[in-house]
Amino acid sequence: MRQIKELGVDTPVIVISSYLSEDVLNNVMKQGVVRCINKPFQIEDIINDVEHIAPALKA
Repeated sequence: MRQIKELGVDTPVIVISSYLSEDVLNNVMKQGVVRCINKPFQIEDIINDVEHIAPALKA
């Protein structure tokens, strides 16, 4: 997230992790991550998140 911000890129970020402790989750959310997903996950979860986020990108 730091590198994305340093580049000035304004894009939503979804983090996928095999281990998301509450501390890690809080840290990445403070950095602007829009969603955190734990492994294993259903691909439908990611598709739904992207479909939810995508309309905001067109605005």
